[in-house]
Amino acid sequence: MHDSRDAQRARRLGARLVGINNRDLASFATDPGRARRLAAAFDPETILVAASGIADGADIRRGVAAGLTRFLVGETLVRAADPAALLRQWIAEGAAP
Repeated sequence: MHDSRDAQRARRLGARLVGINNRDLASFATDPGRARRLAAAFDPETILVAASGIADGADIRRGVAAGLTRFLVGETLVRAADPAALLRQWIAEGAAP
């Protein structure tokens, strides 16, 4: 999902697992705050996945503070010289929920 209309529809359908795309697929602009903002529309039992635009551990920590518990990280890991080391670093920094 991508916007408040999508969030309303997901709630109406009783979705228990919801992916929130931080990337606008029309313009490809990324807003890492989109998932955090839309997370507020769901009850705590809904499993929310923030997709796209996760650049660092701070993005994950901000997401966790907003109620997100799952993150789809792609580009940042693909571009990392050592993706495993980057994930270990994020965990050490407390980014993992």
